[in-house]
Amino acid sequence: IENPDSISARTSTVTGLDRQNQPYEVTAKRGRQDAVKPNIVYLEDIEAVFRKPGGKVYNVTSASGVYDDKAKDVNLEGQVVISEATTFTARMEKAYVQIETKAMTSDVPVTVDMVGGGTIAANGMQITDDGTKILFLNGVKARFGAETGKGDQTP
Repeated sequence: IENPDSISARTSTVTGLDRQNQPYEVTAKRGRQDAVKPNIVYLEDIEAVFRKPGGKVYNVTSASGVYDDKAKDVNLEGQVVISEATTFTARMEKAYVQIETKAMTSDVPVTVDMVGGGTIAANGMQITDDGTKILFLNGVKARFGAETGKGDQTP
């Protein structure tokens, strides 16, 4: 028995409403609930969908994560991707998401590809205010519309 003190499922889905009364859904190909701490669920191959009141949909994927049903948060790890189809795609290795407020923090390198061109690279990122404010942290580099930037080396 792989994890004798837990409850496992091949597919695990968590749904609910955030504080703006918008639906969210977190689905994993595999989930394991800890028998000692039943509010903790270990997830694998995560796909999540979050919505803003204006209708925008944000998709989040990750190799794994730990969901806390009491705190309504998830720690994501491994190939974390956050995207909004008409705006951006952000990639990082770890992120912490507070689901009810749509807040996200990552203290590892982040790369953001903007739809229509442009990239942002930083060593961390914070999303706050129900997802409306994004702050890039520690050594931010941004490029919009130029093939090479001032000071770039050309091969």
